[in-house]
Amino acid sequence: MDSVRELLAWGVDRIQRDVSGRIPYVVALKYKHSACAALLNLSVAEALVWPTPWKFINQLNPEAKLLLENALMEANRARDKNILSEAATLVSSSTDQEDSTEG
Repeated sequence: MDSVRELLAWGVDRIQRDVSGRIPYVVALKYKHSACAALLNLSVAEALVWPTPWKFINQLNPEAKLLLENALMEANRARDKNILSEAATLVSSSTDQEDSTEG
């Protein structure tokens, strides 16, 4: 999860295909990494990206850069928490529906 979060914060392309033509979301689903899949799902908002191309970033002192990066990561953690909470709710409600149809 930390690796996925870090890559998203650095602007990794969620639609970049692997040699088999699969996007990261599909790979996460295949290997049953539902939390990673929830973050990589193309239907959810993208993570905030570290603004390295911006000229002013290079002019900031190290403490200011660290403060900015920490704020960005905290905002993304809040986003991730909402996404994962919604995904858990969807899984829970679909499991409840399956249980009620079996009984």
